[in-house]
Amino acid sequence: MPVYTLEGDTGPAHARRFTARGAVGAHARAHTAPTKKAAQQGAAHQLYLYLRENLARLTHDFVEEEALARAHERAMERYVAARADAAWRPDLKQRVQDYHLDEEQLALGAAALEAATGDAEGSLEAAAAALGLAASWHELPAERGEPLALLRLAPASPPLVFAGATRAAAAAEALAYLRLSMTFKTEL
Repeated sequence: MPVYTLEGDTGPAHARRFTARGAVGAHARAHTAPTKKAAQQGAAHQLYLYLRENLARLTHDFVEEEALARAHERAMERYVAARADAAWRPDLKQRVQDYHLDEEQLALGAAALEAATGDAEGSLEAAAAALGLAASWHELPAERGEPLALLRLAPASPPLVFAGATRAAAAAEALAYLRLSMTFKTEL
């Protein structure tokens, strides 16, 4: 049976927020709500969702590749649903200049982007190096079809991550983002 504990409460007397924790063995989830009962119910719901999603990991028949493929499918479904929403807009708040680069690095990065050739991967490597970023590649396996190519540019906080059907497509997305970010910088 789950065990519930009240972790704490915050806020003034007229607007209290209670945090409850639900645990089954070593697995626990917490939730904050305006009432103790709602906090416990939220913690129970979060714990139920966690156990349902991760029950296979607790058993010996867990296959990581299959779990990653299922996670990828769920992420793509959420992405498609978000794109179908008329109010959806891409988040353009992250810009290269937000990563505290000096003017020389920004100038070198802009020059590397202007000199970009048809080779998206090579052009990206040159631009990332000029900006002091390192590119690392990963693949997210798919249940059907080709794996998804993931590109991470670091150090950046939050990390810049781009995806594409191929490495070239992911690199092209990253180049487009960097060009857009550099345009914002020159307009400021």
